[in-house]
Amino acid sequence: MLSLALLRQAGRQALASPLRSLPSSGQPPWTPSLGLVGRQCFSSPLRNFASPRTWSSLRPVLVQAGGQDLVSSLRKFSLQRWSEEVRGRLGFRRNYGYGGGYGGYGVGSAQTVVWGLIGVNLVVFGLWQTVDRRFMMENFMVSVNAIMSGRIHTVMTSAFSQASFNHLAMNMLGLYFFGSEIAQMFGGRWLLNLYLAGGIAGSVGHLLYCAFVIPWLENIPQHRFNTRYTPSALGASGAVNAIVLLHILLFPTRIIMVNFFIPVPAALFGVYLIGSDVWQARNEGSRTAHAGHLGGALVGAMAWVSLRRRRW
Repeated sequence: MLSLALLRQAGRQALASPLRSLPSSGQPPWTPSLGLVGRQCFSSPLRNFASPRTWSSLRPVLVQAGGQDLVSSLRKFSLQRWSEEVRGRLGFRRNYGYGGGYGGYGVGSAQTVVWGLIGVNLVVFGLWQTVDRRFMMENFMVSVNAIMSGRIHTVMTSAFSQASFNHLAMNMLGLYFFGSEIAQMFGGRWLLNLYLAGGIAGSVGHLLYCAFVIPWLENIPQHRFNTRYTPSALGASGAVNAIVLLHILLFPTRIIMVNFFIPVPAALFGVYLIGSDVWQARNEGSRTAHAGHLGGALVGAMAWVSLRRRRW
């Protein structure tokens, strides 16, 4: 009972403090914006409730009242309220059915999916360093030859496969920073489905590029072109591109730190990503599967369109 009373008192103090700073008109001095989730996408009382200043003053009281578990539960509650606010601005409610029911897939399961995907990619990367190279190339790289040989599973396994550390690091950083927020908003299973769809679309995009675009670029008649000798592809870039582009479309005015120190508006960064892949896809000699990137980005755009339709 003491813990509950202290928790209620702390919540009232945190929620009441911003009300004292309102102007005489009674209207809040902030303007909610979909593009600034980190600062303005939820109301000022909730932002104050989750602010570092509030937590620094409340933490000793909460620890004394209920221990570390109480502090963790309250932090999780504030993050859940923030996620509901964002979903509400997109036109969703708790019973909308994403991830098998939003109420059943909270922050815990969302982070579990993100780290699970990262873990699988790390395991496959370890296999590249230890297992026979030929086996990995046949089963974890997608190509027209692999599909024609019956290795259909490579459409999926290639989306978890990175042979170089730099490739792995860049994809996993993108998955963590962009995927975590998507998972918190729509659920862990929703993020998993988006990743898998983006990975498959990336593989299909590469296969279509090899079967149809390369012959056109080389001006070779389709019936004379041997698709078995087209390049293989691997990587989570298609899956991660789906997640990144969806995040950009949801929050186009966000500032993204490119290479960790160059601030760029999300919308401009998205234009650069798509534009560079379209331009470089014209060079069939490139070692990067740009068509796979575009296939994943297409899934992200389709997911955004689907969300918009459900909103209206």
